Amino acid sequence: SPSGEFLLSVGGDKKACIYEAKSSELINSAEGHSGSIYTCDWSDDNTRFITGGADKTARIWDANSLEIQQTFEFPNNVNNFQVGSLWQGDHIMTINLRGDITFLDESNPEQPLRVLHGHGARISGFTHDQANGLVYTSDPTGYVIQWQEGTAETRVFEENILGDLTTITSVYYNGHVYMVSYENLGIGSTETFEKVAQVSFGGRPVGVAVFEDDCFIPIEAGNLVVVSGFETVTETELGYQPSCVAISPDGSQVAIGGADNHVRVYDRSGPSLTLAYELKKHTSAITTLSWSNNGQYLASGGADRYIFGWEGETLKFKKWVFHNSSVNAIAWSPNDLFVASGGADRVIFIWSVEKQMRKVKLQPAHK
Repeated sequence: SPSGEFLLSVGGDKKACIYEAKSSELINSAEGHSGSIYTCDWSDDNTRFITGGADKTARIWDANSLEIQQTFEFPNNVNNFQVGSLWQGDHIMTINLRGDITFLDESNPEQPLRVLHGHGARISGFTHDQANGLVYTSDPTGYVIQWQEGTAETRVFEENILGDLTTITSVYYNGHVYMVSYENLGIGSTETFEKVAQVSFGGRPVGVAVFEDDCFIPIEAGNLVVVSGFETVTETELGYQPSCVAISPDGSQVAIGGADNHVRVYDRSGPSLTLAYELKKHTSAITTLSWSNNGQYLASGGADRYIFGWEGETLKFKKWVFHNSSVNAIAWSPNDLFVASGGADRVIFIWSVEKQMRKVKLQPAHK
């Protein structure tokens, strides 16, 4: 306890036990949860404490009588095991197995004051709804979080869009989040935060690109899967092993990078693609592609450490080669005057379009 007079312990026997600190003598104990209790913490005045456990509840107890004064119930899924707690002044918080921190409202147990969401696994998908100032992230467990720019307020899909399948990547388009896993596409609505559809196909995808009702998914084995209208699936042979994909902002062209070092740009007509031209400059597999916001340029990054900028079939930018290993991601600034790149060397570079030799190096970025 804050005063140092008492010790509080909880455990798998569903009990809360209070001891006299100096003698370790048990003063009182009681059961209050229907499952193991994982966490506890005292109030600042020593008169109450909070517990949380495997029954997906948190409970406030009177320290003298061991009577439960308030119960907070969480949705009934394994992620809501309450495994941590903190009572700091007027703030009462718990943390669940997934890593969400809930600020509890003692006067209204059904409505928390605030919930801070976060990922408990590596982030495998990152996509931006620029028009509404929202960012969507996903991890291999299928957990999707919506983040509000500026405030970092969050909202989550309580239902795993892909069931228990491992998420490879995700993309946002027009009110929906598209998530791909091995042999599956999951689609969730960002209005209702519910699953809209789940579509199965064969093979391991290397990316996903969406425009209007058409979703393009290159498969590592050399096929292109097209999902139209959330359900119709067609599959065609590409004739090469794809490695990444990007669609132009107006949806008129789809670029597919290959393990054969080439970028192929296709003209799109609905779900149909026609090869327009090939870009041959990289000396290793293409790892990432990104169109400028105005659709004028296409940037390509490769395992050869190079970043090239293309205007149609013309190479416009060729001096961006300061990564020490594979280029993993490329993004354009909103005004298309700068390009950001991230590499396996854990370095982020910011490149100038107008002055190609000008760059900013951010190191170390992630570890």
